[in-house]
Amino acid sequence: MAWRIKFGADRTLPIAEVTDSPVAIEADVPDGGLIVFAEDGRLSCLEYWTTTDDVPAGFPPPEHIALCPPESAGIGRAGW
Repeated sequence: MAWRIKFGADRTLPIAEVTDSPVAIEADVPDGGLIVFAEDGRLSCLEYWTTTDDVPAGFPPPEHIALCPPESAGIGRAGW
């Protein structure tokens, strides 16, 4: 099960300098994970996925989020 939240960024604000686009950063959480997507230098989407059939009541607390190194996550550049 996964939740995906798409963001509409304010196009008047400065953008982050990234070499590849889109970019995805993954983090582990208990029974699942988070993936943050950036496209054209702006946050574009947040995905929260679980390995259980239980729908989470909310996002995990920050202390339960562990950033995955790019080489272990295997998704440094996202395929849409």
